Amino acid sequence: MLPLYGQLQVLTVEPDWSTFFTGESVKLMCDMREEKDADWHYAIRKDGQDLYPFSRLKTHMTDMTTATFYKNRSLIVTDPNQRTLMMSENAAEIGIQLQSDSSYTCKLGTGDESQPIRVKVDPYRPKAELRKDAAAAGGKVTLTCSTIIPSHGWKFFWYRGKKKDSLTAQDVAFLSNDRISTSQGGVYWCRGGRGNPVYYTEYSNPIVTSAAAVTLQPSWPEIYYGEALTLWCRIEGGEDFEWIYHWIVPNATDIQSKNEYRINYATGSHNGNYRCLGQMKNETSWTAWSPAFNLRVSNNKLEPNLTVSPSWLSSGDSVTLNCSVKYPDVGWRFYWYKAIPNLPIKFYTMEPLPGSSNGTEQPYFIVYGQTQTAGYV
Repeated sequence: MLPLYGQLQVLTVEPDWSTFFTGESVKLMCDMREEKDADWHYAIRKDGQDLYPFSRLKTHMTDMTTATFYKNRSLIVTDPNQRTLMMSENAAEIGIQLQSDSSYTCKLGTGDESQPIRVKVDPYRPKAELRKDAAAAGGKVTLTCSTIIPSHGWKFFWYRGKKKDSLTAQDVAFLSNDRISTSQGGVYWCRGGRGNPVYYTEYSNPIVTSAAAVTLQPSWPEIYYGEALTLWCRIEGGEDFEWIYHWIVPNATDIQSKNEYRINYATGSHNGNYRCLGQMKNETSWTAWSPAFNLRVSNNKLEPNLTVSPSWLSSGDSVTLNCSVKYPDVGWRFYWYKAIPNLPIKFYTMEPLPGSSNGTEQPYFIVYGQTQTAGYV
């Protein structure tokens, strides 16, 4: 601080940071070092007229002095509907928003102006930068946030997903102001803020902490020749974002597709490892490659086993057909047919039993009122 005008005035900028950015707010403070028998009158003047005059009378009043603030040798213009000038017992201050490099002074009455204070303002809003360290034991990831241009006073705010609310200690472990640790996969962002009112940096680019995972749908224990199936690429915590998916499949590399990879007719050529990753659309962030999902297609045709009960029955009795298969509880549907013989060509025509054209979830079917010998499949 530089004492001027007979050691009576000092102009300072608060906060006292070395670098400011466009849009930040600061206070200019003109400190009044009162001597005895002095009473001060503080005002901002525009075009020779006082804005926001304020006087503080004392019983020993013998003098009256004004305080005025200048930017680049011009009076600072303020909104007359707001009391921007704040007074205290021994100081006057004004809040301003910075837009460009400027020089500021203040003046007491008809005395000399204070020496100028030069405030450097970078002409853009800074951006936060987010970095991911290698995953530690237990799958925890450490994230570090910084500003691309180093400067003082930043407090960092952390976000996961859609950036609705900043994260708290209940969500992640705060290692320091600029570092967190988390084991929860998802899309993370950060930004810095400082000052009052808070001035925020731009959000960092996102970082994805989760790996992709390949799953099979339907999730059957054995895949048979000729079946149709779908492999899915899942990303933990990525439900709210658009992704571009990349696949590595047997006999092909880096296939861009949706989050599903369809196989309409499974054969032995589909045997092998399947992996995927996700790239955020319009961003440069990627998941890690998924662990390999090994697909094996059985060359054997599944042979169901049909039994009937009772084995012997009289005319008009009901008969129960039972169909058993390997892995009975994995989503099979059962289709029931009556075999109609065509004797001239020694062939059977398969006729769906009533009520079974769409299949049944139960592995049994009851035929009521059986009156003659018949074959079923």
